[in-house]
Amino acid sequence: MGSLSKDAGKDAVKARILLHLVSGLVQAVRCRRLSLFEAEKDLKRACSLMTGE
Repeated sequence: MGSLSKDAGKDAVKARILLHLVSGLVQAVRCRRLSLFEAEKDLKRACSLMTGE
């Protein structure tokens, strides 16, 4: 049961990081600092880093 709570803790941290990342990307696209294509590329890169691919 201890490993389950550790995994849940890691998932919560990853979820929080992704929330901030997505919020920042949305803001950057709205302010026209990033194109949708660039934001999508950055999001895919961030997700691959978090999953270890």
